Amino acid sequence: MPIIRFEGINKSYETGKPVIRNLSLDIHEGEFVTFLGPSGCGKTTMLKLVNRLIEPDDGKIFVEGREIREWDKIELRRRIGYVIQKIGLFPHLTVGDNISYVLELTGKNKGFKGKRELEMIELVGMDESFLKRYPRELSGGQRQRIGLARALAADPDIILMDEALGAVDEISRRVLQDELLKIYRKLKKTIVFVTHDIQEAIKLGSRIVLINDGAVVQAGTREEMIFSPANSFVEDFFGLKNLTSYLNLTPLKEVCEYGEFPGGMEKVPFLDESESIMAAIRVMFDNGLGLVGIEGPEAGRKGVFRFESALSKLKENNPGKINA
Repeated sequence: MPIIRFEGINKSYETGKPVIRNLSLDIHEGEFVTFLGPSGCGKTTMLKLVNRLIEPDDGKIFVEGREIREWDKIELRRRIGYVIQKIGLFPHLTVGDNISYVLELTGKNKGFKGKRELEMIELVGMDESFLKRYPRELSGGQRQRIGLARALAADPDIILMDEALGAVDEISRRVLQDELLKIYRKLKKTIVFVTHDIQEAIKLGSRIVLINDGAVVQAGTREEMIFSPANSFVEDFFGLKNLTSYLNLTPLKEVCEYGEFPGGMEKVPFLDESESIMAAIRVMFDNGLGLVGIEGPEAGRKGVFRFESALSKLKENNPGKINA
């Protein structure tokens, strides 16, 4: 059963100008789904529909198997973490009180709140000394981390993130993306993440949903979006120019061969399996090689990366969907 289901949704803000058009989509528990598309295509509207900030004109939305109109609005919102670009921290509250704000509303005792504040500040990679500070004393990236910590404090199953990393500089953004992926892998939450940035969608999403004019154009893995676009609109988003993003963001461990080596490997450079396909290609070009060695963190975990094996692996993981 999907954790979120959109079923024939229509939504207009003005008569005759639909923002969402007969949209149906399932999001499954534990997925990291990125909503991608041009400005005004309906991405943010879809998030607002999930937590009932707005209501659909037609159709149904189910959260954890219940139609959202069966949920009490307050109960529903407390069960869903929500992180937005402007963060919305309370300036008069300390960082710790901001993190535990929802816990305060639900009547948790002081001991529980204090324990949770410590857990969350550590989870987002900050020192506990920050708990006594105020939002005005934090950088933009630090405020985003606290916004995420607050969203996670009540242990929701679903996290909605609306351009949550869009207001920080590029270096901070990359760091925050890495931290978010670590948190996702650790907590196994369902994350729905709105972005206009293709590279961010490719890096973060276990599934990408491309939206245009209020409708889902294509939903799939990054490989499916890049190598098997559904139509010309998808090609414009995930054409050859964005193959570079895929090569930069896909780790070698996803496409290399582990096991026995061919002869002469003693002179071949080795890369860590967490390095990108593009890093391996650069090493191969620089050294005039047709392959490079791959090493994993465990003792004896070694492999080989070749162009042809990488393509075969991609086709194997996406049967019938990659024609390259």
